[in-house]
Amino acid sequence: MKTQTQSTASVRNVYYFFIRAILILTIISPVCKTLTAQDIEIRNPSFEGPVDKALVPPEWLIGSKSPDTQPGINGVNKVASDGNTYVGAMHGSTWDETYGQKLSTPLKAGKIYTFSFDMAFAPFYFSNICFGSLGIYGGNCINCKEDTLWTSGVFYNTDWQRKVVTIRPRMDCDYLLFSPYLEGNCDSSFYSDVLVDNLSPTIKEVPQIEVSVSNACRSSNNGSVKVKVKGGKGPYKYDWNPGRYHDAAISHLASGRYTVKVTGANGISVEQEVVIGEYVVKATASLINSSCYNSDNGAIYMSASGGVVPYAFSIDENTGFVYNNRFTGLAAGTYNMRVRDAANCLVEVNNLSIKEPDELKIMAVTPTNISCNTLQNGSITLSVSGGSPAYTYEIIGSEPVQTDSVFRGLNEGKYRFRVTDDNQCYVEGEGEVSRDARDCALYLPTAFSPNGDGKNDLFRAVVHDNVSSFRLAVYGRWGQLIFESRNPDVGWDGTSRGDIMPAGHYVYMVTYTDSHGQDMKQTGTLVLVR
Repeated sequence: MKTQTQSTASVRNVYYFFIRAILILTIISPVCKTLTAQDIEIRNPSFEGPVDKALVPPEWLIGSKSPDTQPGINGVNKVASDGNTYVGAMHGSTWDETYGQKLSTPLKAGKIYTFSFDMAFAPFYFSNICFGSLGIYGGNCINCKEDTLWTSGVFYNTDWQRKVVTIRPRMDCDYLLFSPYLEGNCDSSFYSDVLVDNLSPTIKEVPQIEVSVSNACRSSNNGSVKVKVKGGKGPYKYDWNPGRYHDAAISHLASGRYTVKVTGANGISVEQEVVIGEYVVKATASLINSSCYNSDNGAIYMSASGGVVPYAFSIDENTGFVYNNRFTGLAAGTYNMRVRDAANCLVEVNNLSIKEPDELKIMAVTPTNISCNTLQNGSITLSVSGGSPAYTYEIIGSEPVQTDSVFRGLNEGKYRFRVTDDNQCYVEGEGEVSRDARDCALYLPTAFSPNGDGKNDLFRAVVHDNVSSFRLAVYGRWGQLIFESRNPDVGWDGTSRGDIMPAGHYVYMVTYTDSHGQDMKQTGTLVLVR
């Protein structure tokens, strides 16, 4: 491949040792730069040394083959971008030139570093060149490409181009290695190359940041964010936008997008976008109305979603928060509920109305006395309002419970009764049944006057007995049926099919079964008076 040409050895050696002495004096000079964080110093970053084929400048080591200290070797005559010399290297399908430096402090796995350099492409370098390329590798020997830290891709710029690279080793690396490489379609007889100069004097550690965010509640400025810096060395400078804050932790923020720029003591910055989200807490209420008037057994059951669990609940503003979502024993009225999540987001559910039924009342107690001496046909009729229908009725201490509002078949005496509604609310009352002291019989008047004066306007039976199978019939002069009733309480009003019947004599017949089970029949004549 390449062979080293002869030169005046003494001149070369004097120049070499002169340059090396200058570099050593520079290194041991008491005026040294102080490195911060895990910044790693690069020795001879400008690649200054004697121009020579197959030789790299002082402090740099050859990894493989024969990289050159340029310019002037194998057709490369480009002027250095910094100082006088730089390094050129080639790569082919069977030829790999590498060079590097053992670092004073290893690159640490997981840390982030940045450094810069100038690079260019030489279209002719001993042979035909396809393109420029540069790979930067880390490892634990001078020619170990154990960790690919950065690759340039194919480039063709023949002018010096400044590159700023950021690397993150996957392993601890003692050596930093430079080498071109082949990529894409390049004939096997051709090569890639790279010229490198003006390396930054330090590989600077980039701060790594972890951001913890507390979202803001909807329509509130209670979001917060805290930045934790890993790696590097402080003090750190923080710049937030928007807001122009300069602290690692800031609060009272609305939801939205922010950018934080963290700059370490070595001047290296890192930016990160921070998104403060929005907690949206939603709450709904289920109401249970009071079952009875003035019973104070209403309830509100709350449910919540969104935000951060657990949720706390409060009823009305003057009460504290509890972690029970059920509020019971509530009187009828209007309530305002509050729900608070673990992030202190608050939502209100107002004007919740607990209702109660109207008061259950017995409006009227109507007793019906026992009609004669030997019967037990007294009754009590109740009129009820309010509560929650339907109602049931019972005489306390007696069975059964009934749905009829009339208690029948009662003997004389005082009775205490209870009315219960559909919600098991109840009201109690009293009534008394008396006995009429008279014989048990059925009587019919002999005359009536249906003139609307409220006296004797109907012809009907006067019943002082417990009768059944009752029938009352009234006939005209020629035996025609004029009126018929099977209800003792319904009497004749002196009309027939809407026509007013004339005054005069009529015949009646009544049949029934009395309280002793005997079939009875009575007939007679009545007088209609006009």
